[in-house]
Amino acid sequence: MSREELRQAVVFAARFELYTQRFRLKSTGAELEHPTIQNDRVPADWQPIENPARVREYWADVMPPGTPAWSYPKEWCGALCLFCIHRAELGLEVFWRGGFAARVLRQLGEGELPQPGDVAYFLRYQHHAIVESVDAGAETFTSIDGNQGPGILRHAGRPLAAAAAFYSLEPLLEGKEAEHGTEV
Repeated sequence: MSREELRQAVVFAARFELYTQRFRLKSTGAELEHPTIQNDRVPADWQPIENPARVREYWADVMPPGTPAWSYPKEWCGALCLFCIHRAELGLEVFWRGGFAARVLRQLGEGELPQPGDVAYFLRYQHHAIVESVDAGAETFTSIDGNQGPGILRHAGRPLAAAAAFYSLEPLLEGKEAEHGTEV
């Protein structure tokens, strides 16, 4: 797979998690499973419902083998990011520890634009999100964020300056190249 295909695989995994969660209609309280999402947008009246079993799956995937479930952190935005990276067959040897992005990925410098699949980091709540797309002209990006309201949400049109940092997948892509002895 090319670098672009691997990046898109990370985004696909995040979208899959977003679109296969259950939702509740705010106006009626009715629950919807796998609703039809039009034009890649979740309608404003739909509230995502956290799936504790699925969150445990994220943590089970990204924590070192043998980690007991009772020790999984309550907040899981970073677990979703690393889970999606793993689904793209990247960084399979990387396990969660606070600050995983800073330890494993490359922080982008000022003026460098994030790319799809990269990780956005926000100081508030030490929040992590997957970058879905970037609009360089508008200086905005769209992200898929776990542990939001209380499930997974897509945030469109965020100012690039809203993130404290962006972390590139490049080190993992380079590792994939070295693993296969070819350019991805």
